[in-house]
Amino acid sequence: MPDLHARARHARQAAHPHAGPLTEAALQAARDTHQPALIAEHTQALLSRTDWTAGRDRPLRELLGLAQFHLGQPREAARTLRSIPAPSAEAADLLGRALLAAGDFEDGLKALDELPPPLPLTAQVTRARLQLHAGQADEALAALDELSECPGAPHAQIHLARANHAVLQHDAPRLRDAAQAALTHARGPHERADALNSVALAASWLGDFPAAQRAYEECLTLLRGAGREAAMQAVYGNLVNLHVYAADYHAAQQAAATALALARAAPAWSR
Repeated sequence: MPDLHARARHARQAAHPHAGPLTEAALQAARDTHQPALIAEHTQALLSRTDWTAGRDRPLRELLGLAQFHLGQPREAARTLRSIPAPSAEAADLLGRALLAAGDFEDGLKALDELPPPLPLTAQVTRARLQLHAGQADEALAALDELSECPGAPHAQIHLARANHAVLQHDAPRLRDAAQAALTHARGPHERADALNSVALAASWLGDFPAAQRAYEECLTLLRGAGREAAMQAVYGNLVNLHVYAADYHAAQQAAATALALARAAPAWSR
């Protein structure tokens, strides 16, 4: 018997009257199992039919943007999120992060500055990170200091932004300190995975290869559970560098092969 996702696809192809409900059920199953490629597929199908969405256009577009971001498609995610007239706080932050990942730093700053105030705290942190990459380090660091004093401040994100600056400055001790602080304040698997990636990078720069290996492995476990395969590719790339530093060329080759396999396993339509 075909699985739920295949049944939904066949129903849509056949214009079956139950295609909408089947697609909704398949989307929920994809969300429950953290599969961004399937989330994007079914969300796009729902958005193509206004009679299926019934006024749920905005949350579906936000869901699609997040799935595209996790699939390593930051420009597509940004395009989707920009199509939302009144984005939520989470979508506003994700728009900035998508443009940051795409390397469109000035565009990201412009996009966030065009949103109605007040900008959510998480989006303000993302704005500071965009400033760091846009050559506005003094303004960005001052903003992060100010944000850290705000009630409900996203401390893990603030420390991750400081870790980002340390990477740009090639400052291993400062990266270590910021990454450990981010790990202490991390809430949920996404923040913890991002913090562990920075912890591992700092350890590798400081020559503590076993600690870096452990941190990368824990990071990959979290990313795998969250379905963030594009991020996993980047971490395996970091592992390649780690193994080369440690002169373990066989392990480096294995990590490179895994990163390539992940890239090849991505659905062709999502590349």
